[in-house]
Amino acid sequence: MQDSQKQASPSIEDVAEWMAAELKEKRELIQADAVHEIYKRFGETFINSDRGECISPKVLRAFRKLTPDAGYSKSEKLWRYKEPSDGAGRRLD
Repeated sequence: MQDSQKQASPSIEDVAEWMAAELKEKRELIQADAVHEIYKRFGETFINSDRGECISPKVLRAFRKLTPDAGYSKSEKLWRYKEPSDGAGRRLD
């Protein structure tokens, strides 16, 4: 296979952009679903299995940069767009 025909390995930004697109489309992104889809689409490189099947901190940092108007609900284990009643910060609860 020639170099021009090789597929590039996915990057942290690719994963973060996918997460941002999913959030935009669905208005929320459930952590367990995101972990499963990231593993399936992009591979285990972007999953931190040492901490109970969660998304790599590097991916989360890139995702936060792309979604400044979203926050994470620890109780619901999902990301969603912030509402006026949510207050300041990225944590929703």
